[in-house]
Amino acid sequence: MRKLVLLAMCVFIVSMCLGCEAFKLRKDYSKVQDVKIDKSPLARYFEDRFLDFWDIFGLKFHMGTGLLVNGRATKFAQAGFGFVDGDKLGFKGRELGYWYEWRGEVGVSVFYINTAKKDPIVGNKFLFEAAREAETEEVSDIDIFRDDDRDRWDIGFTVHALFIGIDFEFRLKEFFDFLLGIVTLDMSKDDTKNRLRRMQATSPELAAPRRAMPPEVLQSPPHMRGASGY
Repeated sequence: MRKLVLLAMCVFIVSMCLGCEAFKLRKDYSKVQDVKIDKSPLARYFEDRFLDFWDIFGLKFHMGTGLLVNGRATKFAQAGFGFVDGDKLGFKGRELGYWYEWRGEVGVSVFYINTAKKDPIVGNKFLFEAAREAETEEVSDIDIFRDDDRDRWDIGFTVHALFIGIDFEFRLKEFFDFLLGIVTLDMSKDDTKNRLRRMQATSPELAAPRRAMPPEVLQSPPHMRGASGY
């Protein structure tokens, strides 16, 4: 029995590392030209580990109209129905903020439809980066084929009744990403270097480092600075 459990765990970890190609829609950004990072490798390491740990959890509060119930032990074992139209406050891992969201969903297991769309209002850079990525990539309404809303390995629940609701999740894939990150393996491709590579591929202007203004430009009148290309 112990061998069977260990084998199942190995298969699970390997399938997540490979991205489950049968269901994977993400692009491979590893071949994108390398990016320049100002932080030292040590500072980057500890920052990435902190963010990886924070990614394990998600907690959001709803304020709006609707009725929705969803319970999930991964997307392969979930059931739910309903809709919500309103605002959300909370975090999904490193994505923290306040946003408007429309959500309609119904189904069981892999036969699940999810039409969630969100529009950030106030939040950190990770919330807006995720929203930009969702806009640049084709998103399916078939829940098993989309990772922009819930990851296929998340365990949690969503309940909304009339005007208020709550959403909690334990993100199993991010838990393993945190453990592997200790030895610098980035399973989720969300460490600083891979995240900047992804931004460079989808939004080059956001990933490019800003140029500092030379002293002569800073000393010139504001209306003359445009002539220097800054």
